[in-house]
Amino acid sequence: MYIHTSIIAKRLNLVKEEDIGTGEGTTHLAWNIFIFPPTSNHLALIEWCQSIRTIVFFTDMNGASRAARPFNCMVCRSIAHPSGMCPYPTQRG
Repeated sequence: MYIHTSIIAKRLNLVKEEDIGTGEGTTHLAWNIFIFPPTSNHLALIEWCQSIRTIVFFTDMNGASRAARPFNCMVCRSIAHPSGMCPYPTQRG
């Protein structure tokens, strides 16, 4: 129950990597799923993340999908979004 109540899903509209900067391509829907980790043991956490990445998710709208590799934002170092979607450059101050 603890893990279940910590789940937050946030929508991302992504462009395929090969279309970045070309002005071509359409966006596709992706979701970031944030879950409070069930352990503070580093090795157990790695194993847990690896097992989560093997799950196939089914939806009515998008068919089947699997977890992708985390992003690597070069601006803020977040794994929640690619560099081109970083909110920091648009913040005042």
